[in-house]
Amino acid sequence: MMRKTFGAWSLKWLAKRMPPDTVHQLHHGNIFIFPGTFGWFYLMMTACLFLLAVNYQNNLLLFLCQFLLSLFLITLFTAYKNISGIRLSARELKPVFAGENGFMTVDITAAEGKSLRGLMEIRWYGDIDRSTLDLEQEIKSHHLAIQADKRGIMRLPRVTVTSSFPLGLVKCWTHPDFNQTLLVYPQKKPEHADLSQWYARSGNGKQVQNGTDDFFALQPWQSGEPLNRVAWKRVAKGGDRVNKIFTDQQPVSGYLDIRQLRTDTETALSVLSWQVTQLSATGTQFGLKLDNLVIQPGCGQQHKQACLKALALFRQDTPS
Repeated sequence: MMRKTFGAWSLKWLAKRMPPDTVHQLHHGNIFIFPGTFGWFYLMMTACLFLLAVNYQNNLLLFLCQFLLSLFLITLFTAYKNISGIRLSARELKPVFAGENGFMTVDITAAEGKSLRGLMEIRWYGDIDRSTLDLEQEIKSHHLAIQADKRGIMRLPRVTVTSSFPLGLVKCWTHPDFNQTLLVYPQKKPEHADLSQWYARSGNGKQVQNGTDDFFALQPWQSGEPLNRVAWKRVAKGGDRVNKIFTDQQPVSGYLDIRQLRTDTETALSVLSWQVTQLSATGTQFGLKLDNLVIQPGCGQQHKQACLKALALFRQDTPS
């Protein structure tokens, strides 16, 4: 209970100190510095040596204590200087289906004329799983994975960035909020919906009309018809003149309607999500009806994303 209350208070305090933004530049206002585990042990040993030096009036031990304390202070300023001025930014996330992982890419850019050194740990706020990035590498980007459990718009948590460079005595960290959201489509459920209007004529979502693509049939030649379509091989064998008829395959336009699915809302959305993906893959034109929302028939990647977004946000409040 106390841990939950402290966590809520911490997030509220961080929201005032480090408001959400897509880009964060590190400075003394958003960098936190504290001794690490090894740093506390180091300080305790220094304090013990100081007590021994005072008790036995040993100047050599006093000099050693001053040296160790000076080294600690130098480490503290070096650690701050190493990450101060770093620019952290996040790229926009691609939508995913429920049950999949979304990935947020964090880019780390050094201030002009400054070189970065050491290792940096990156993880979601409150998460124990962490990844390490070598700041001396040429590419300073990291992909943070997050599980998308439910459809809708998922607000992403803060990110914790930590560095213990150079000696591990002190730990510098920050908790930027990149103000990112993840659009989660309904989980796909491969099940046939009522698509009778699509398959009524050709059985594959397309209708047949006169054209030039595929041979369809032969029919008796009529006077005045063009000769380039006459089956001359048949005439050469002594047969009558006949015309070769060719056809084109044209997609049929229709609607996917949630009211035609006799199941609960979430299952229906999962079925429609699968149908949208399949029809888009075959280039079939289709529309979508969700209660009062009607998306006119179309095809292509943009139409597919519009339909999947409508399914993801169906009967959900859109965040401001």
